Amino acid sequence: MLDGEAFSAKEYSGDNDYIRLPRYNSNKIGLKGTDIPKDYFRTGLFKPHITYHIQVVKYQYTIEMHIQNLRNNSEILTCKWDVSILSTCEKGRIVS
Repeated sequence: MLDGEAFSAKEYSGDNDYIRLPRYNSNKIGLKGTDIPKDYFRTGLFKPHITYHIQVVKYQYTIEMHIQNLRNNSEILTCKWDVSILSTCEKGRIVS
């Protein structure tokens, strides 16, 4: 998902975590041009051996990701992306 290196699923990234929303284009090879503005860095989430509830919602021109630690209900984050700059998506996993 990133231009650089991602973190291993076997190690805790500490404060170096991130959440990004790419929009993949099946007609292109590689990740260049897939970024949607607004990255979330240093969330402090995604600790080992913790279960998180993640819900992704698309409503009109907004995509939201709600993340909650199931052991600690006060540890919650909502990420929002404005996708109005993108052409309408007619097929795929999340459809208009």
